Amino acid sequence: MILLKEAHFTNFRGLRDVSFKFAIEGENALTIIRAENRTGKTTLLRAFIWGLYGDEGFTDGQKPHELRLGPADWPQEIDNQIPIQSNIKIRVIDDESGEPTDYLIIRKRVEVIDVNDPGKFSVKDVQLTVLKETRNGSKPETYPEILINSILPIGLRDIFFFDGDSALRFTDKDDGNKRVEDAIKKLLLLEILDSAKGHLTIAIRDIVRRKRIESPNTPLDELSRSRIEYEDAIAGIEIDLTAERGTLDHLKIRKASLEKERDQFLMSGGGDRGKLKNDRQAIVIDMDRTEETQENNVRALRDQLNGSDVLHQIAGVLLKKASDIFSKLEQDRVIPNTLPEIVESVLEKRKCICGADVSTGTSGHEHLSKILFDSKKQSNGISILLNLSQGLKGSLRKTEPSSTDWISATKLNQRNISDNRDRLAELEKKKKSIDEKIESIKEGNLELVIKQLGEVENGIRTVGEKIATKQADHRHKSEKLVIVKEDIRKLEIQFKKLKKLIAEERAAEDLLRVVTETIGHLTSQTVDDVSDRVNKLFLEINLNDPEGQDKLVERVSLSRDYDLEVRGPNGVDYLPITYLSASQNRALTVAFILSLIAESGHSAVTVIDTPLGMTSGALRRSLALNTIRNSRQLVLLITFSEINGIEDILDKYTGMSYTMTNTSHYPVELVNKPKSIFKEVLVCGCSHRKSCPICKRKEN
Repeated sequence: MILLKEAHFTNFRGLRDVSFKFAIEGENALTIIRAENRTGKTTLLRAFIWGLYGDEGFTDGQKPHELRLGPADWPQEIDNQIPIQSNIKIRVIDDESGEPTDYLIIRKRVEVIDVNDPGKFSVKDVQLTVLKETRNGSKPETYPEILINSILPIGLRDIFFFDGDSALRFTDKDDGNKRVEDAIKKLLLLEILDSAKGHLTIAIRDIVRRKRIESPNTPLDELSRSRIEYEDAIAGIEIDLTAERGTLDHLKIRKASLEKERDQFLMSGGGDRGKLKNDRQAIVIDMDRTEETQENNVRALRDQLNGSDVLHQIAGVLLKKASDIFSKLEQDRVIPNTLPEIVESVLEKRKCICGADVSTGTSGHEHLSKILFDSKKQSNGISILLNLSQGLKGSLRKTEPSSTDWISATKLNQRNISDNRDRLAELEKKKKSIDEKIESIKEGNLELVIKQLGEVENGIRTVGEKIATKQADHRHKSEKLVIVKEDIRKLEIQFKKLKKLIAEERAAEDLLRVVTETIGHLTSQTVDDVSDRVNKLFLEINLNDPEGQDKLVERVSLSRDYDLEVRGPNGVDYLPITYLSASQNRALTVAFILSLIAESGHSAVTVIDTPLGMTSGALRRSLALNTIRNSRQLVLLITFSEINGIEDILDKYTGMSYTMTNTSHYPVELVNKPKSIFKEVLVCGCSHRKSCPICKRKEN
């Protein structure tokens, strides 16, 4: 069990000098850090991640040391070197003995600003120290990185430290299942098995190269070269896809943040601005649902075109004529009505398919033996007719026309697709009209946000196209690789001197298959367990939610393909992002994360940024209560608006409280002018019911 005790951050963005102590005991192991939007909640979450994992902890698609961590308004004319430091004290409780051990994790780095170009910087003096507290004082650990990763593995970073907004990516209709799969694999700590797969893959590639050396200037050499080229290309594409997905994640998080800022600006204007925001949100939800309906219609049409009814639509009359001809041939005893192989099988079993005894000496045995004898005397032509007759009967049995009028059903589906296409075009037109009205609002901050949002959306489209292109290339090369491997198998038989290498390759491939199937088994079992748990927790959170009454949920599940699905009262499965409300999607993602934590077997602190965003009323209260009750130690980075309606719950469970205030919010939002001359985050001990001269805000 890993618990947070204290944290102090120096010069991490706006956190120039802030400290926290965390509640860790019993029922009141809840720490509330209250902060309005744009105050520094997400920065604080990132500071925790950097303090524990360093630069490698970030998932922004950037390489270590490319991300500047120091304050943006650092007075470099005074000093161009920014000392950044994180001190995090944790308590590790042994699961067997219950003995606690305290560690202080100290991480430092210095950013040197380029005096000629303030936009450039370099990093030096990177240090990590872990001090173990003992009766005789603090003792430094020899291998601090190994210790931290054994206590709280980096693979579990996104499970125990997560942003409520970005967690919605698990229900993303485009690639949410990929994120769910990654989370499951991180949960299982499959690094060792993945490493074994990597080593076996390298061993197989080495054997392939050695086989090339043993068979120079031969077709096998050429095929082996092609195999290596395809494998290298596929590996490169997979690396590129990982990087592109990281970039896409970063852009989507940025988009969600900018959309939130845009909506806040609109709502603060009231009147027509607030209506624009609400109308746009309603249209986006309608578009998502229409797109899912369109996908279902296209899928249904594809099934109709691939179904057995097509055979009867195209060749029904000809099939009937052929069947009548074969029936006449059977009646005239030109061909038998049963294949010889079937008769032989019945005689061997000594029992007819009707149940009658056909053992030696019975009349049935004599009759079947005569049929078999006659069939074996048939000419090749009659044998061909018999096989055609039986094949036609089998096809007709498997492709009997359904009671539904296929043509009418297909026309209806095509009409639905056309109507939905028109509906989407109309919704897109309405959304564009609203966006133009929003863009016409001449207000500096709002204009800047809209401009940045447009740039981010363009970036998302560009990266999405790159990912789609690389995925298509990956599929194409993978198909080619399968063909090349099969051709190699056929040629290798001719090269006796390769017998030993072939045996080595087969052994390595068998081991690789075992490792791969083991990973598949572990993930499948975990998927089932998480699915059961997330269903139970979500239904408990969602109980009596007034917003959900028009969208009842029979159950939620996690499929073997890593899709979070929602089953409605009609027994149809839907994507959560299109079926559930925004607040219910928030509840589902939190339920999923908490279920992962419960299944991980790792008991640790849970830090959540914006846990209750977009929720209200009964659902907000239920989500808050269940999050608290399903966490061993909980730190909530929560806005003023999220607190509304759950004050009594926080009164009961909160052990420690803080309020963060951003000095840049004066004079628009803060009552009192901060003493600090910098743009920074100030921390006071005010609870969710109090305010002081530092954090007192103006009426909204």
